[in-house]
Amino acid sequence: METTWNIIELKRKPDTGLVFEVTYILNFTLNGASTRYVGSVQLEGSETDPGFIPYENLTEQTVQTWIVDQVGQSTIDEIIARHQQQLEQVIYERENPAFLTGRPWDTPNQ
Repeated sequence: METTWNIIELKRKPDTGLVFEVTYILNFTLNGASTRYVGSVQLEGSETDPGFIPYENLTEQTVQTWIVDQVGQSTIDEIIARHQQQLEQVIYERENPAFLTGRPWDTPNQ
């Protein structure tokens, strides 16, 4: 399964650039099926903290690390596992339909 991160919004203080909230999407794709998880985390800190990174110097990787640190790797792993199971079920149902539709006199598109 392919998993991609998308940081969609950073809320920050206008005077300091301190980011205090991050909204993100985890996109999952497996054999043509896809789903996503949307999450948000609240951050704490101060522009006087050691290691403070000015807003204009942030990278997507840095923000992703903040999310994992805040949420916890085990929770991220659970989200991924849950979505993988969901996609596997979608694929199974696509390959093993509970019912079929159509009319016997129609010629299938070829």
